[in-house]
Amino acid sequence: MENEVKTAQDIAVELKKDVTIQVKSVSDELNEKLQTVQASVDALATAQKLQNLNTEKEGKSALVVALEAKSGDLKGRQRNQTVEVPLDVKASVDMLRGNTVANSQTLIATSGYVALPNKPKHVRDFMRIAPLSQPYLKYDRELAAEGAPAIVAEGQMKPKVSFSTEAVTATAEKIAMHYKLSTELMHDAPAFAASLQGRGREMVLNEEDAQLIYGTGTSGNIQGIYPLAAPFNANGIKVTNPQNIDVLRVAAAQARRSMYRANAILMNPDDVAELELTKDEEGRYLLPTLYSGVLPAVGRIEIIEIDAINPGEFLVGAFDLGVEIYQVESLTVKATDSNDNDFVLNKVTVVIEERLLQAVTRPSAFVKGTFAGAIATLAAVV
Repeated sequence: MENEVKTAQDIAVELKKDVTIQVKSVSDELNEKLQTVQASVDALATAQKLQNLNTEKEGKSALVVALEAKSGDLKGRQRNQTVEVPLDVKASVDMLRGNTVANSQTLIATSGYVALPNKPKHVRDFMRIAPLSQPYLKYDRELAAEGAPAIVAEGQMKPKVSFSTEAVTATAEKIAMHYKLSTELMHDAPAFAASLQGRGREMVLNEEDAQLIYGTGTSGNIQGIYPLAAPFNANGIKVTNPQNIDVLRVAAAQARRSMYRANAILMNPDDVAELELTKDEEGRYLLPTLYSGVLPAVGRIEIIEIDAINPGEFLVGAFDLGVEIYQVESLTVKATDSNDNDFVLNKVTVVIEERLLQAVTRPSAFVKGTFAGAIATLAAVV
């Protein structure tokens, strides 16, 4: 009997152990699931915080964010110390433009500068840009193509196509400017950004435009596109009573004949105004863009007003395929009180500079000329 009782007790103990093990197993599984859920909640919370942070940053211009990151150095600057604010290679130009129109109300409160819908565009906006670790670049410039593909019968020689090129070495050049402002203004990141946008932006980029278009490639000059571009050629296209708008369309067709699709037409603002104000015999505008607000275009190619291009001249081409910009030193802002008598006048000298080179790889992708000369060429076609 005693053995039977012990056996029953043993059974009871074993059952209790089994139940305990099962409960512990369920508890461990439940805890594991709770930890997984908590980890997911934490991840969502972190993502939300990052999103809120990004949203806050997006409400500010990129330039303000860059200056705020250096605000401690700017405010704690010692006598004769220079504070340098490097700007991102890809976003450097946008940083000096302010924010987009969609965020203009936020921008009023954060940077004091509102970007307009028709903010100026520059040559680099239509080109490929890449960083470069050295101040020179060796590349091949395509001159002309010889031969063409053709249908080939079985066993016959395939036609040869070759591209004649020339080796070119381009060197980087620096574009820079400086101006003065008060120490108090520099300590306020939004006000400092507004000053940079209002003063430095267009002046630096306009000089860059002039170099990218007209630079000779000699010492002290970037290689520009205009000196290498193909001269205007009507190629037998007959136009009755040719005008400036006809010149641009024929120039785009010339670039297309070189197997390139033009993506921009560069003109002086005065010439663009004259083009938009040109009317037909019944007084209707040839380019009805004055009231619509649509940017002027010819043959689906946007016309860009560039202050640096000479009045009466034009440049049409595939800026996305025929040329590249290489940024050796990205756009940088420096501030110091060691220039002149800045310290006693409570002023700082601000320097804006960049260093870049341009590789014109396919000159035939661009067409240049004067409107007067091109109109005379078109009028001579019979």
